[in-house]
Amino acid sequence: MYALAKKLGITIDEAQTGISTKVIAGALGVSFVGMGLFGLWVVACVIGGLIEAGGPIGFIKSWFGAVMGG
Repeated sequence: MYALAKKLGITIDEAQTGISTKVIAGALGVSFVGMGLFGLWVVACVIGGLIEAGGPIGFIKSWFGAVMGG
């Protein structure tokens, strides 16, 4: 790290800040991909529930029945 920083003409703190920024950006990217996949799974589950219940009215009716214990 010291040799690279010296070669680039930057301080060690600047080099470490650049690396930290890239690590954080990568972690955020992975997190957003995970959230996107989770969102797609939720949408797929809702669509499957709508199909199974016979449409939006049946879906809402079934949901209230499950919540109210009926």
